[in-house]
Amino acid sequence: MMPAEVVPFPSRRPAPANLHDATLPCGADQLATMFNSLPRGRSMTDTADDASINQDQHLAASLSRIDPTLAKGVAGECDNCGDEFERLVGGLCAFCRDGRRPNFRGRAPTPSPIARDPEPVVVPAPTPLPSVIPQEEEALPNPKPSDDFRNVSILARGPLLKAIMARADERNLPLNKAATSLIEDALCDRAEQTLLDLSALPVTDLLEEIGARLAQSASTAELVAMTARAEAAEARLAKVHAAIGESAS
Repeated sequence: MMPAEVVPFPSRRPAPANLHDATLPCGADQLATMFNSLPRGRSMTDTADDASINQDQHLAASLSRIDPTLAKGVAGECDNCGDEFERLVGGLCAFCRDGRRPNFRGRAPTPSPIARDPEPVVVPAPTPLPSVIPQEEEALPNPKPSDDFRNVSILARGPLLKAIMARADERNLPLNKAATSLIEDALCDRAEQTLLDLSALPVTDLLEEIGARLAQSASTAELVAMTARAEAAEARLAKVHAAIGESAS
């Protein structure tokens, strides 16, 4: 970073040989001109007031030419000196940008360090590992359809809930396992059932089969009605057989 340009103070001018030929600095010439242009009869107080007003105007004009804006910065660590500051501009603190270091706690000012590129970090080469013979993985057998499972939740109430709770109490199982046990038993019973040829059954066995199935699926009123219809059909069938026997004889 180049140090900021330092503007030296102007050297003191030698005093002129003739005081009448001396030129006053900026502001003083204007003050002298004002004094010379004052009308006769003005008091010293008026002259002092005019001088104060002229000084205020000159100071206001000088301040108006100053740019009060400062560059926005961020807090952090200076990239050059490494110190923490509340405002960094371009990664540098105000001292490094100006080229001068402060004198903290009476210590002698230290010169601003020269920013250098960081030295490259030497990374050691990794140690080669001994060659490892890859082992062949054993082929897993194809999963069976029975291995597939899902987590199923059911809402049970009424007779279904009572049946599940009874199975859970009977076999000392949780409710979900008790429900699973009931479903599995029902599937096994259905698989073990054999299809009956109802047309080949005698009337007595047919009535018993109908009554058993109605008892499992139908209500009591429907069972009574079906039983009555079956008995009526059996009576008519007996009459038909009797009529056929009489006609044959």
